[in-house]
Amino acid sequence: MGSSIEKIFKAIEYYDNDFPENFIKELIDKEYESKKFLFD
Repeated sequence: MGSSIEKIFKAIEYYDNDFPENFIKELIDKEYESKKFLFD
């Protein structure tokens, strides 16, 4: 089980220069949303 940061970097390696910026933003937003309710 890797951290989300590891997943992001693996995805960046996979996509190389074609990596879409929106994908990172969506991933971070989802990660934030999934943790936010735990701390509310």
